[in-house]
Parts: sequence; structure tokens; C-alpha cells
Amino acid sequence: FVDYSMQDLIIAFNFFSNIQRAWTDRQQNIGKLFLSALLRFVQGMAAVVATFFLIFTSLTAKDVVLNFVAINFISGLDDIAFLLMTVGFFGRDIKVKAMKIKDKLLPDCILSNEFPIRGSSAVILLVAVTMIVTGSIAILG
Repeated sequence: FVDYSMQDLIIAFNFFSNIQRAWTDRQQNIGKLFLSALLRFVQGMAAVVATFFLIFTSLTAKDVVLNFVAINFISGLDDIAFLLMTVGFFGRDIKVKAMKIKDKLLPDCILSNEFPIRGSSAVILLVAVTMIVTGSIAILG
């Protein structure tokens, strides 16, 4: 669960740091790429905040483990649904569209070979700020 959330944050920051290269590449639709990166960032931050709230509101270690098992199960449902789409469980039309999505390659500005240090540092900074904010909310609330 946390791995997917961090991966979404890193991909979003990787795109934001490479936005100049994406802007100069006229073949890419920058608006859709920006929206995708922004939604990845929002989803990743929401997952990080939810994780910290679960940790702070759980009374025992058993509650923490059970909460993470439940979240891990729920976060894996979209992967299972997509797998079922690709094998044709929901019909031929959905299978064709799912296979197009599966075979579609992402642009280089999203999947570059090097992850910039500033992107990873920004993720660490955001996680630290999130911990401070959620901790202060839990203490004051």
C-alpha cells in the first residue's frame, strides 16, 4: 500500500521536474499529462495522510495491523478489476479497451531513466510535513 502511494508521488514529482522537456515536445498533450501527474500526487498524498491518521488513531498494535491489512486489500481491488477486464470478464468491448490501455506506452517525460534527486527530496519533505501536520491535528483534536 505505502509502496504504491510513494511510487505515485515520485512519478508525479518526476513529471513536474521534467515539465520543461514535456513542454518542448510538441507531440505530447501537456494538459492531460499534467492532470495525470496532479491526480497521482493528490492520490499519493491522500494515502499518506490516511496512513498517518490510522497510525495515530489506533489504540493497539493489533488495530494498526488490521487497518493496514484492510487498506492493502481495498487498494488491490483496482488491480484485480483491471485484470478481470483484460481477460474479458466484463465483456468483449471492455476487454478491447483494457488491452489498449495495457499496451499504451507512457511518454518519456513521465518514465525517464533517471529519478531526479530533487523529486525524491520533495517526497521526503512532503512526508515529513504530513507527519507534523497530522500529528499536531491528532494532539490538538
